[in-house]
Amino acid sequence: MEYLKTVLRVLNHPTDEYEELKYKKKWPLTPSLVILFFWFVGTIFEQQLYDFKFNYNNKLEFNVLYVFAITVVLFLIWTAINWAVTTLLDGNGRLREIFVACSYALVPYVFVIFLGVLLSQVLIIEEGIFLTILKTVGILYSGFMLVSALRVIHDYGIAKTIISVFLTVFGIVFVLFLLVLFFGLIQQVILFFQTIYVELMLRR
Repeated sequence: MEYLKTVLRVLNHPTDEYEELKYKKKWPLTPSLVILFFWFVGTIFEQQLYDFKFNYNNKLEFNVLYVFAITVVLFLIWTAINWAVTTLLDGNGRLREIFVACSYALVPYVFVIFLGVLLSQVLIIEEGIFLTILKTVGILYSGFMLVSALRVIHDYGIAKTIISVFLTVFGIVFVLFLLVLFFGLIQQVILFFQTIYVELMLRR
């Protein structure tokens, strides 16, 4: 219950509450893990349970591993890259603080995902704009909370905070690019050995 109260206080007064958490050095992992779980589940619901009028996903091509990658794994990469970037920029935030603070920032977005799924069942197609507005508000408020979190835990000004966000995004793109190259190389190596194996079997 205390965790829920903390999250609600962060929602109402992001900057003040983040400063309070940093002062008290209280960064519990439990609520963060719960938030990530709900983000993961909410994204599954969004892809599978959105009413067909507003759902442009192919339900037959649903891949739970892909959803896990674009939610939990992406968040972990964000945390690691932001820690690395802000370490170079003299940031004061520790890895645990970044993980917890940024997870709290996800709450508005996660909430509107579930709310959007429910509303999609009752709205008509002409009212779909309300779902777009709802999701936009959730993204913007989560973005505001994220900037507030990073500014407080790293003890930055607003300009340096924005710079760190852009560098973190660039770092994520670079890491994903390397991962694509790596898995592409692995695939080529596997294909090479498979070809050799087939050639050897045919010559017997």
